[in-house]
Amino acid sequence: MSEWFIDGLMISLKGLGVTFAALGLLILTMVLLTRLFPARRETEEVASARPPVTPDISEPGAEEDEVIAAIGLALAHLRPPRIGGSGPG
Repeated sequence: MSEWFIDGLMISLKGLGVTFAALGLLILTMVLLTRLFPARRETEEVASARPPVTPDISEPGAEEDEVIAAIGLALAHLRPPRIGGSGPG
């Protein structure tokens, strides 16, 4: 085999080694952070202390307004973004 081929193969192997070592270090860091800072779990007392969320339908048409707002939000979310447009929507 030529010397260039062997040099290229060595550079490729070194690059792969560095890449996988960096990925392994990233995974190790993530595992250590999840063990140091575990996710908080809500107890039943805290969950039951919150009042249930109910829509205010005391005024006529309130439920219909919520449905209209939900449909508008869904349509705005599904619409593709305009490139070069000014403003949020």
